[in-house]
Amino acid sequence: MWKLNQFQAIMLTSSSYMPLTYYFFAGTAVEYSGYYALWTIFSMILIGLLLGWLHHQLNKCFPGLTGGDYHIITFGRFIGKTVAAAYLPVYLMFVGLSIHYYLMTMKPFFPLTPVSALGSAMITVAILGAVRGLEALGRAASIISSLTLFGNLLTMVFIIFSGEHSPHVVYALPPVTPLLNAIYHLFPMYLGFNLVNMLNPYVDKTWYPVLGPAVNSSMLLGNFIMSVHVLGYGAITHLQYPFTYVIQLLRLTGFIIERLGITVVIVATAFTCSFVANHLWCLSVLTSRIFGRPDSEYRTYVIFLAIPTLLVAIIADEEFDHIILNSFLVPTSWITLVVLPLISLVTAKLKHLPHRIDRYKKRYFPTESN
Repeated sequence: MWKLNQFQAIMLTSSSYMPLTYYFFAGTAVEYSGYYALWTIFSMILIGLLLGWLHHQLNKCFPGLTGGDYHIITFGRFIGKTVAAAYLPVYLMFVGLSIHYYLMTMKPFFPLTPVSALGSAMITVAILGAVRGLEALGRAASIISSLTLFGNLLTMVFIIFSGEHSPHVVYALPPVTPLLNAIYHLFPMYLGFNLVNMLNPYVDKTWYPVLGPAVNSSMLLGNFIMSVHVLGYGAITHLQYPFTYVIQLLRLTGFIIERLGITVVIVATAFTCSFVANHLWCLSVLTSRIFGRPDSEYRTYVIFLAIPTLLVAIIADEEFDHIILNSFLVPTSWITLVVLPLISLVTAKLKHLPHRIDRYKKRYFPTESN
């Protein structure tokens, strides 16, 4: 079995969550916590590290198994497969909504191109990437995520030294209620983190679930600082996509490409294709495991998962995506990222699964090579 190295695993997971950060994070943080938004960001960074530790411990309890297998062993074959299947609508909506935000960001650059054409072209590339397999996805993510992080850092430095606003930093401790409310509504930014469980059999090193959020924390903090430095706190809440709006305003005089918006089109397209391809692979492997088939047969399900994802991206509008995000993805993100993994981890400890995992493998996956 081909294995990802530590760097590839970190970059692959880093490009599989936080896509909503670019679109709604800054505005939502300021909307719910006002001038205390910086405290919200630090809280989300800490939560990301704790989330990484939780999933790291979960992976240790189920060596050699994917995330879908965790629930089958924990809850039994029927309930476990039902719980695993419940991830599918959540992630189809999440990936579809992320594609929709990408399409809305690209539309000003291609005003005469139908959204359906942009979406179809992007999903086609993502399907090809997913079909190529994990080795191709890992190598692509190593390049794309590295360039995205590097470009984010350079842009942040440029904006800090050229922005017209100085962020108003509040050093006093924030009120508890606004802080918790902001954290609750921002948690969908970590949707996609379950991919670290699906990678479990394919990575020799186990600390990538923690190192991924540590790397992304710089991007998270940088995006907020950039948005506030250019727009100020007041304008952020009135813009649907504050960060992408900031990028489109910037001009690097004398540089090879003066309008950063052109660079954003290239980087955002590569990043989104990588993100969607990663999740099509992940969801296809999960579907294969639900039907009791080996991981290697995931290609059968890629196209069937890509179609509803694209439909969500095309059909969604401003009102619909707001309903999906706040009424569906916010609560389900807590369930899929915290509640279910925590239940599986506690159950695994009570059953002493790390010492008896081979017995459970033979019981639930008798046809698999153990």
